[in-house]
Amino acid sequence: MIPTGKFGRLFVAFVLPVFLAPVVYAQIKPFRIRVEKISKKDIKIVYQDASGAYRNQQINETVRYHIEIVNFSTTPRPDVKIKWTLLYDSSQATARSNGGIDAPGPNLKTLEGERTCSLAVGQKYAFDTESLDLSSVTSSRAYTTQISHQGGEALGYVVEVLIGDTLAAEEIRPLDTKSRIEKLKASQTENN
Repeated sequence: MIPTGKFGRLFVAFVLPVFLAPVVYAQIKPFRIRVEKISKKDIKIVYQDASGAYRNQQINETVRYHIEIVNFSTTPRPDVKIKWTLLYDSSQATARSNGGIDAPGPNLKTLEGERTCSLAVGQKYAFDTESLDLSSVTSSRAYTTQISHQGGEALGYVVEVLIGDTLAAEEIRPLDTKSRIEKLKASQTENN
């Protein structure tokens, strides 16, 4: 029984929303999206000064993302479309044996893909994206926390779950990745 009077209004305003929030949240999020970055690195020290305090490391890395979608809605979904876009810097940095680094400026690119599936209630669908082959150099000093990174790296991702043409859920990391991808595509369109 809900109290009446002043306490009833306080109950309705402050306590009741706390109990209803999980119900509302479940209605807003019909899918759970989980994304895991899988990285394999080959690290080689190319240069180290005589004192051992300064060094350059060549890092060749293969990155892919494991994407998992779970249907938390109350009905089976026969028409689920999953779109994913990776934002990455494809520049190839190289460490030289004399301590120098050959590193062109950033070269932002995207890698996109799409999957379709049918999901029963509570069913999971998982897959891996295509791999990115990246090359970078890190420079570090032993007596400070100063580390610089130059070259290729995975910068972020956008995963969208659509039912028909309607966006049902999305995962974006970091949060500005979608806008950065849109700006990149707009600048590429202008240049063509």
